[in-house]
Amino acid sequence: MIKEFMTKTRFTINVDFSDVINFVLILFGLGVFMAGFATKIIVDYEFSFTLCIVSFVAISICLLEMVFCVYLLPKWISKRKS
Repeated sequence: MIKEFMTKTRFTINVDFSDVINFVLILFGLGVFMAGFATKIIVDYEFSFTLCIVSFVAISICLLEMVFCVYLLPKWISKRKS
């Protein structure tokens, strides 16, 4: 019942319930990662704009790596096998 509800979207994207769970876990991991960066900024360093930019780029790259490993790579592997 939950899976049928989650797959019926207004868009053409086919959403699976495991994709939603993975997305929530990725957001949780990103929150922990961001909390670590915020602690470094507050405790160790003075606030600077370049440090914010570097933190944003590092977190964006980390998020893209997680999306690639969790979502895109398994789909490409399953397409190659079939």
